[in-house]
Amino acid sequence: MTESAPLLVANAPLRWTPKLAAMAAAAATLLAADGGADHLARLGLRPAAVIGDLDSISRETRAWLGEESLIERPDQDRTDLDKA
Repeated sequence: MTESAPLLVANAPLRWTPKLAAMAAAAATLLAADGGADHLARLGLRPAAVIGDLDSISRETRAWLGEESLIERPDQDRTDLDKA
């Protein structure tokens, strides 16, 4: 039996291929760096946490996830991916 790894989705142009969707579905834990949560939400996938300055995540995704999933790191000297 192989152990599934976590998957971190960043906010960048992304084309969901069948392989990437399968990786997301099989991930032990889904995490998103700020607007990466929007990519997951479009597939109906809920990340365990969204980390970053939260300036890119849409209002709709933010409301769907709830504030308890959000970890705000307002530091503007690092990227959201670094923060995650």
